[in-house]
Amino acid sequence: MRFFQKAGATGHVFRTRFGRRAALGLAWSGLVLPFDTLAVVPTTTQTVELNLQLQTADRQEIVVAGSVLIRLVADAAVATFDFTVDVRSGAYLEHWRDSVRIVVLEQIQKSVRRHAAAVTVSAAVADPAGFEAAIQAALEHAQGVLGGRGVQFEACMLTQVTPGDRKLAEALGAGERQALLAAADAAIHERQIKAAEHSRVLQSFEAATTLRLEEERGRLVARRGENAIAEATAEATAARRRLEAFAGLTPPQLMAAALLRAAEGGRLGNVTLTSDVIAALRGTGEPAP
Repeated sequence: MRFFQKAGATGHVFRTRFGRRAALGLAWSGLVLPFDTLAVVPTTTQTVELNLQLQTADRQEIVVAGSVLIRLVADAAVATFDFTVDVRSGAYLEHWRDSVRIVVLEQIQKSVRRHAAAVTVSAAVADPAGFEAAIQAALEHAQGVLGGRGVQFEACMLTQVTPGDRKLAEALGAGERQALLAAADAAIHERQIKAAEHSRVLQSFEAATTLRLEEERGRLVARRGENAIAEATAEATAARRRLEAFAGLTPPQLMAAALLRAAEGGRLGNVTLTSDVIAALRGTGEPAP
Protein backbone atom coordinates (compact mmCIF):
# COMPACT_ATOMS: atom_id res chain seq x y z
CA MET A 1 0.00 0.00 0.00
CA ARG A 2 1.36 3.42 -1.01
CA PHE A 3 0.29 7.01 -0.57
CA PHE A 4 -0.16 8.84 -3.88
CA GLN A 5 0.09 12.63 -4.20
CA LYS A 6 1.63 13.19 -7.62
CA ALA A 7 -1.43 14.36 -9.57
CA GLY A 8 -0.71 18.06 -9.08
CA ALA A 9 -3.35 20.77 -9.02
CA THR A 10 -4.60 20.15 -12.58
CA GLY A 11 -4.54 16.36 -12.90
CA HIS A 12 -7.84 14.45 -12.94
CA VAL A 13 -7.21 11.07 -11.26
CA PHE A 14 -8.89 7.76 -12.19
CA ARG A 15 -8.39 4.46 -10.38
CA THR A 16 -8.80 1.02 -11.94
CA ARG A 17 -9.45 -1.82 -9.52
CA PHE A 18 -10.33 -5.35 -10.69
CA GLY A 19 -11.08 -4.00 -14.19
CA ARG A 20 -13.40 -1.25 -13.01
CA ARG A 21 -12.46 2.39 -13.53
CA ALA A 22 -13.58 5.04 -11.04
CA ALA A 23 -13.06 8.79 -11.15
CA LEU A 24 -11.36 10.04 -7.98
CA GLY A 25 -11.43 13.72 -8.93
CA LEU A 26 -9.12 16.64 -9.57
CA ALA A 27 -5.79 16.72 -7.67
CA TRP A 28 -6.74 13.56 -5.74
CA SER A 29 -4.28 12.11 -3.25
CA GLY A 30 -4.66 9.05 -1.05
CA LEU A 31 -3.75 5.41 -0.37
CA VAL A 32 -3.31 3.04 -3.30
CA LEU A 33 -3.59 -0.74 -2.96
CA PRO A 34 -1.00 -2.99 -4.67
CA PHE A 35 -3.50 -4.18 -7.28
CA ASP A 36 -4.75 -0.65 -8.12
CA THR A 37 -3.63 1.32 -11.16
CA LEU A 38 -3.93 5.09 -11.44
CA ALA A 39 -4.39 7.29 -14.50
CA VAL A 40 -3.96 11.07 -14.43
CA VAL A 41 -5.55 13.13 -17.21
CA PRO A 42 -4.18 16.72 -17.47
CA THR A 43 -6.90 19.35 -17.63
CA THR A 44 -4.75 22.24 -18.83
CA THR A 45 -4.39 23.23 -22.50
CA GLN A 46 -2.08 20.87 -24.39
CA THR A 47 0.05 21.66 -27.44
CA VAL A 48 0.23 19.30 -30.41
CA GLU A 49 3.26 20.15 -32.53
CA LEU A 50 2.88 20.05 -36.33
CA ASN A 51 5.64 19.37 -38.84
CA LEU A 52 3.85 18.40 -42.05
CA GLN A 53 5.64 17.53 -45.29
CA LEU A 54 3.41 18.35 -48.28
CA GLN A 55 3.62 18.74 -52.06
CA THR A 56 2.48 21.87 -53.89
CA ALA A 57 0.80 22.28 -57.28
CA ASP A 58 4.19 22.72 -58.98
CA ARG A 59 5.41 19.45 -57.38
CA GLN A 60 7.66 21.09 -54.83
CA GLU A 61 8.08 19.81 -51.29
CA ILE A 62 7.17 22.15 -48.44
CA VAL A 63 7.22 21.84 -44.66
CA VAL A 64 4.36 23.33 -42.65
CA ALA A 65 5.35 23.93 -39.02
CA GLY A 66 3.10 25.08 -36.21
CA SER A 67 0.98 23.84 -33.35
CA VAL A 68 -2.59 22.98 -32.42
CA LEU A 69 -3.95 23.80 -28.98
CA ILE A 70 -6.34 21.27 -27.47
CA ARG A 71 -7.93 20.47 -24.14
CA LEU A 72 -8.66 16.94 -22.92
CA VAL A 73 -12.11 15.97 -21.67
CA ALA A 74 -11.11 13.68 -18.81
CA ASP A 75 -13.92 11.09 -18.81
CA ALA A 76 -13.73 10.48 -22.58
CA ALA A 77 -9.96 10.85 -22.91
CA VAL A 78 -9.14 8.28 -20.22
CA ALA A 79 -11.16 5.70 -22.17
CA THR A 80 -9.23 6.48 -25.40
CA PHE A 81 -5.63 7.08 -24.33
CA ASP A 82 -3.39 5.46 -21.74
CA PHE A 83 -2.68 7.94 -18.93
CA THR A 84 -1.41 5.31 -16.47
CA VAL A 85 1.22 6.68 -14.08
CA ASP A 86 3.84 5.16 -11.82
CA VAL A 87 2.41 5.37 -8.31
CA ARG A 88 5.78 6.12 -6.75
CA SER A 89 7.09 8.79 -9.16
CA GLY A 90 3.91 10.00 -10.88
CA ALA A 91 5.57 9.60 -14.32
CA TYR A 92 3.49 8.41 -17.26
CA LEU A 93 4.13 4.83 -18.35
CA GLU A 94 2.97 5.37 -21.95
CA HIS A 95 3.50 8.16 -24.52
CA TRP A 96 -0.08 9.36 -24.61
CA ARG A 97 0.94 12.67 -26.28
CA ASP A 98 2.03 10.77 -29.40
CA SER A 99 -1.34 9.02 -29.50
CA VAL A 100 -3.20 12.33 -29.20
CA ARG A 101 -1.05 13.82 -31.97
CA ILE A 102 -1.92 10.93 -34.30
CA VAL A 103 -5.64 11.46 -33.68
CA VAL A 104 -5.33 15.17 -34.47
CA LEU A 105 -3.25 14.57 -37.62
CA GLU A 106 -5.80 12.07 -38.91
CA GLN A 107 -8.38 14.87 -39.03
CA ILE A 108 -6.24 17.47 -40.82
CA GLN A 109 -4.12 15.50 -43.31
CA LYS A 110 -6.61 15.50 -46.17
CA SER A 111 -7.49 19.17 -45.79
CA VAL A 112 -3.91 20.48 -45.72
CA ARG A 113 -2.81 18.19 -48.57
CA ARG A 114 -5.70 19.44 -50.67
CA HIS A 115 -4.77 23.06 -49.96
CA ALA A 116 -1.08 22.44 -50.73
CA ALA A 117 -1.96 20.80 -54.05
CA ALA A 118 -3.87 23.92 -55.09
CA VAL A 119 -1.06 26.47 -54.63
CA THR A 120 2.49 26.95 -55.88
CA VAL A 121 5.47 26.79 -53.57
CA SER A 122 5.98 30.57 -53.69
CA ALA A 123 2.31 31.18 -52.89
CA ALA A 124 2.43 28.67 -50.04
CA VAL A 125 5.49 30.33 -48.50
CA ALA A 126 3.98 33.79 -48.92
CA ASP A 127 0.60 32.88 -47.39
CA PRO A 128 0.83 30.57 -44.32
CA ALA A 129 -2.59 31.83 -43.24
CA GLY A 130 -4.20 29.69 -45.94
CA PHE A 131 -2.86 26.51 -44.32
CA GLU A 132 -3.87 27.77 -40.89
CA ALA A 133 -7.43 28.34 -42.08
CA ALA A 134 -7.53 24.87 -43.69
CA ILE A 135 -6.36 23.19 -40.47
CA GLN A 136 -8.80 25.15 -38.34
CA ALA A 137 -11.73 24.34 -40.64
CA ALA A 138 -10.84 20.63 -40.64
CA LEU A 139 -10.61 20.42 -36.85
CA GLU A 140 -13.83 22.34 -36.34
CA HIS A 141 -15.56 20.00 -38.81
CA ALA A 142 -14.15 16.97 -36.94
CA GLN A 143 -15.12 18.25 -33.49
CA GLY A 144 -17.71 15.50 -33.10
CA VAL A 145 -15.15 12.77 -33.79
CA LEU A 146 -12.51 14.41 -31.62
CA GLY A 147 -14.97 15.05 -28.80
CA GLY A 148 -15.90 11.36 -28.72
CA ARG A 149 -12.22 10.60 -28.07
CA GLY A 150 -11.89 13.25 -25.39
CA VAL A 151 -10.11 15.89 -27.51
CA GLN A 152 -11.47 19.43 -27.67
CA PHE A 153 -9.94 21.75 -30.30
CA GLU A 154 -9.10 25.30 -29.17
CA ALA A 155 -6.79 27.02 -31.66
CA CYS A 156 -4.28 26.59 -34.47
CA MET A 157 -1.07 28.59 -34.92
CA LEU A 158 1.39 28.16 -37.79
CA THR A 159 4.94 29.43 -37.34
CA GLN A 160 6.19 29.06 -40.91
CA VAL A 161 5.89 27.37 -44.29
CA THR A 162 9.25 26.60 -45.90
CA PRO A 163 10.36 24.80 -49.08
CA GLY A 164 11.75 21.34 -48.52
CA ASP A 165 14.62 22.00 -50.94
CA ARG A 166 17.38 24.11 -49.39
CA LYS A 167 18.40 25.81 -52.65
CA LEU A 168 14.82 26.69 -53.43
CA ALA A 169 14.40 28.09 -49.94
CA GLU A 170 17.51 30.22 -50.44
CA ALA A 171 16.22 31.46 -53.80
CA LEU A 172 12.83 32.38 -52.37
CA GLY A 173 14.54 33.93 -49.38
CA ALA A 174 16.73 36.01 -51.67
CA GLY A 175 13.66 37.23 -53.53
CA GLU A 176 11.93 38.05 -50.27
CA ARG A 177 15.01 39.88 -48.99
CA GLN A 178 15.20 41.80 -52.26
CA ALA A 179 11.56 42.81 -51.90
CA LEU A 180 12.16 43.88 -48.30
CA LEU A 181 15.22 45.90 -49.35
CA ALA A 182 13.24 47.55 -52.14
CA ALA A 183 10.47 48.40 -49.69
CA ALA A 184 13.04 49.76 -47.25
CA ASP A 185 14.67 51.87 -49.98
CA ALA A 186 11.28 53.22 -51.01
CA ALA A 187 10.50 54.09 -47.40
CA ILE A 188 13.86 55.86 -47.01
CA HIS A 189 13.32 57.77 -50.26
CA GLU A 190 9.85 58.83 -49.13
CA ARG A 191 11.23 60.00 -45.78
CA GLN A 192 13.95 61.98 -47.58
CA ILE A 193 11.36 63.64 -49.82
CA LYS A 194 9.24 64.53 -46.81
CA ALA A 195 12.31 65.87 -45.00
CA ALA A 196 13.25 68.01 -48.03
CA GLU A 197 9.70 69.35 -48.29
CA HIS A 198 9.70 70.12 -44.59
CA SER A 199 13.07 71.88 -44.96
CA ARG A 200 11.77 73.97 -47.86
CA VAL A 201 8.66 74.92 -45.94
CA LEU A 202 10.77 75.83 -42.92
CA GLN A 203 13.17 77.93 -45.01
CA SER A 204 10.27 79.71 -46.71
CA PHE A 205 8.71 80.43 -43.34
CA GLU A 206 12.02 81.73 -41.96
CA ALA A 207 12.54 83.93 -45.05
CA ALA A 208 9.01 85.31 -44.81
CA THR A 209 9.49 85.96 -41.10
CA THR A 210 12.82 87.74 -41.70
CA LEU A 211 11.27 89.89 -44.45
CA ARG A 212 8.33 90.77 -42.22
CA LEU A 213 10.67 91.74 -39.38
CA GLU A 214 12.78 93.90 -41.69
CA GLU A 215 9.66 95.63 -43.01
CA GLU A 216 8.46 96.27 -39.47
CA ARG A 217 11.93 97.53 -38.50
CA GLY A 218 11.92 99.89 -41.53
CA ARG A 219 8.51 101.23 -40.60
CA LEU A 220 9.71 101.72 -37.02
CA VAL A 221 12.81 103.64 -38.16
CA ALA A 222 10.67 105.79 -40.46
CA ARG A 223 8.23 106.46 -37.63
CA ARG A 224 11.09 107.42 -35.32
CA GLY A 225 12.42 109.85 -37.97
CA GLU A 226 8.99 111.36 -38.41
CA ASN A 227 8.65 111.72 -34.64
CA ALA A 228 12.08 113.36 -34.36
CA ILE A 229 11.24 115.83 -37.16
CA ALA A 230 7.88 116.61 -35.59
CA GLU A 231 9.50 117.09 -32.18
CA ALA A 232 12.19 119.40 -33.59
CA THR A 233 9.57 121.36 -35.52
CA ALA A 234 7.44 121.76 -32.38
CA GLU A 235 10.43 122.90 -30.34
CA ALA A 236 11.43 125.41 -33.05
CA THR A 237 7.89 126.73 -33.25
CA ALA A 238 7.70 127.11 -29.48
CA ALA A 239 11.07 128.87 -29.37
CA ARG A 240 10.02 131.19 -32.19
CA ARG A 241 6.83 132.06 -30.39
CA ARG A 242 8.72 132.73 -27.17
CA LEU A 243 11.16 134.99 -28.99
CA GLU A 244 8.41 136.81 -30.89
CA ALA A 245 7.27 138.29 -27.57
CA PHE A 246 10.63 140.05 -27.24
CA ALA A 247 10.98 141.13 -30.88
CA GLY A 248 10.01 144.80 -30.31
CA LEU A 249 12.01 145.33 -27.10
CA THR A 250 15.18 147.41 -26.82
CA PRO A 251 18.32 145.88 -25.31
CA PRO A 252 17.76 147.50 -21.92
CA GLN A 253 14.20 146.18 -21.91
CA LEU A 254 15.43 142.69 -22.84
CA MET A 255 17.94 142.70 -20.00
CA ALA A 256 15.32 143.91 -17.56
CA ALA A 257 12.90 141.21 -18.71
CA ALA A 258 15.61 138.55 -18.37
CA LEU A 259 16.40 139.64 -14.82
CA LEU A 260 12.71 139.71 -13.95
CA ARG A 261 12.10 136.17 -15.31
CA ALA A 262 15.17 134.86 -13.49
CA ALA A 263 13.91 136.39 -10.27
CA GLU A 264 10.42 134.95 -10.77
CA GLY A 265 11.80 131.49 -11.47
CA GLY A 266 13.86 131.44 -8.30
CA ARG A 267 17.09 131.20 -10.28
CA LEU A 268 18.30 134.63 -9.19
CA GLY A 269 19.68 135.26 -5.70
CA ASN A 270 21.53 138.41 -4.78
CA VAL A 271 22.03 141.00 -7.56
CA THR A 272 24.90 143.44 -7.44
CA LEU A 273 24.05 146.55 -9.42
CA THR A 274 27.33 147.81 -10.74
CA SER A 275 27.72 150.92 -12.83
CA ASP A 276 28.01 148.78 -15.95
CA VAL A 277 24.70 147.04 -15.21
CA ILE A 278 22.96 150.35 -14.50
CA ALA A 279 24.35 151.80 -17.71
CA ALA A 280 23.05 148.84 -19.66
CA LEU A 281 19.61 149.18 -18.10
CA ARG A 282 19.55 152.89 -18.89
CA GLY A 283 20.61 152.14 -22.42
CA THR A 284 23.33 154.79 -22.37
CA GLY A 285 26.25 152.42 -22.68
CA GLU A 286 28.19 154.54 -20.16
CA PRO A 287 28.58 153.84 -16.44
CA ALA A 288 26.57 155.99 -14.07
CA PRO A 289 28.57 158.72 -12.25
